[in-house]
This record gives sequence, structure tokens and C-alpha cells, in this order.
Amino acid sequence: MWAWIFIVFLLYSAVPSAHATNWSSCADELDRLRRAARDATDVAQEVESAKQELESKKNDLENCLNYPNIYDLMHDRCRSRRWDYDSALDNYKSHLNNLESELSTVESRIRSVQWSCDYQFSLSLPSGTLPKKDPCSVYQNYKNKLPSATLLEICKKSMTEDECKKCLDIK
Repeated sequence: MWAWIFIVFLLYSAVPSAHATNWSSCADELDRLRRAARDATDVAQEVESAKQELESKKNDLENCLNYPNIYDLMHDRCRSRRWDYDSALDNYKSHLNNLESELSTVESRIRSVQWSCDYQFSLSLPSGTLPKKDPCSVYQNYKNKLPSATLLEICKKSMTEDECKKCLDIK
């Protein structure tokens, strides 16, 4: 009798995770992850669209500033073009913030899947594969793409003016 109890105990202890994992919860969390990834995809496409609009408004503003006789149709010293550009820039930044939020949700859903499905993802990449989140390098990417004054104003929202000037090599 004790031998049978011991054998049953060994069988159950050999595969504990198969009995401990709630596969219905695992499936639910995977579905939530899929929806979060789909939402993040939609927002990433909105970011791309906003980026293209920003580039268009930047070109319009530069043309107006460089060739006012041709492009300053409102005869307002390009103020309307600057307003359009600033509006497009705000829209782009707003979409970037939305994307960051959606990606944070995806990250949270991944952790929930790991917990519910009793599975640990191996997400690490070799060192040097991804760039560090250095704000200066982000701003440097926009140097010569955005007016220096505009870039400096954006930069000052996350760093001091002196740090921004040093980062952007502005005297």
C-alpha cells in the first residue's frame, strides 16, 4: 500500500508545473498581449504619419524663410508656416508619448504572460546591440533637421540649457 502511495507521489512530483499552471489564464494573458501589441502597432503607424507631416511642415517653413517672396503667401513673415510646423511638432511628440505608453503596456503584458504561463522569456541581446537611452544622442539626430532654436527649446525640457548647448554644440 505504501509503495503505491510513494509511486503516485513520485508521478505527481515529477511534473509539478503541468498541474500548477492555469492554462486558461495563460491563454487569456497571451490574448491580452496580442491586443496590446496590435494597439502599439497602430500607434507606431500614427507616429510615422506624424513624422512625415512634421517633415513636410519643416520643409514648408524652411522654404518660406529662405524664399519669402515665393512662399510667404500670407505676408506674415512666415508666422503661419511656423505655427503649422510647431503644431506638427507637438502632434509628433504627443504620438511619441502615446507610443511609449503602449510599449510600456506591452512590456507589462509580457511579464503577465511569463507569470501566468510559468515561462521565462530570454529577451536579452548581446551588449552593444541596442543604443543606450542617451537623451543627447536623440537630440543630435535632429541637428540640421530642425532649426537650432526649436531643438534647443525641446532639449531644455529634459536637460539644462547648458547641457543642451554642450550636447548640440551651440555657442
